[in-house]
Amino acid sequence: FLFCNNSTAQEDTLAVTAQEATPVEQTKEAATEDEKPKVTTAEDYRVSLDFVVTKQEDNSRLLVATYEGKNKKDRKDIMPVYNAEIKFYNVSGDNEVLLGTAKTSKSGLAKLIVPADRKYLTDSEGNIVLVARFEGTDGLDAEEAEVTFKDLFLELSLAVVDSVKMVTAKGYTVDSTGTKTPVEEVDIAFYIGSMLANMKVEEGALTAGEYEFELTEMVPGDPEGNVDVYVMVEDNEVYGNVKQKKTMKWGTKLLEDP
Repeated sequence: FLFCNNSTAQEDTLAVTAQEATPVEQTKEAATEDEKPKVTTAEDYRVSLDFVVTKQEDNSRLLVATYEGKNKKDRKDIMPVYNAEIKFYNVSGDNEVLLGTAKTSKSGLAKLIVPADRKYLTDSEGNIVLVARFEGTDGLDAEEAEVTFKDLFLELSLAVVDSVKMVTAKGYTVDSTGTKTPVEEVDIAFYIGSMLANMKVEEGALTAGEYEFELTEMVPGDPEGNVDVYVMVEDNEVYGNVKQKKTMKWGTKLLEDP
């Protein structure tokens, strides 16, 4: 492992080379000519692995591991770990199934998409347990992070009823026999997609597996007037992160440049 200065990412990076390497000192540019330069090594950083799983609108799952080092004395000094191989597993008891591997980018992110038709191992309570794991080298210790959740299905429908734009979301679980069970008191939020950032337009909780509201806001659409509407369950203790999307011609048309 070594510290390298990545000008394109505009941030320092803790890099994993193809061959094993020892930490190399990095000299940071001094604020003034009179100030002595700061020297940091790998020992100055506490490395951690974070893991987030999101069920996407096509029911595939996006697995994202963030591997980075934080300066023990300056928390604002963060160095992503670059080119580290992260392995993603589905775990149940002593059983482990490798879902795939990915190497961290210059931002310290390793991403894997698991197809919607993937069959997961579950524990005795019906939970899916996924693990992101870095096996370690001579330069860095092994790290792993775990995410546990129940499989939640979201449905989103958009309809115009008596000239009123109605948005309806439904949430449920499915058991081994295919029986759907509506969920209760699960917080959800609705967003309108945009080029810069999604705009929240409503939030509430599923009751008897359903939530409905009237969309009254005037929202910009694409040149055809199309608008992307999202419903999301975010950081739920039981179900994790789940989202669903529908597109409808509900937006004000944007004029294209001549």
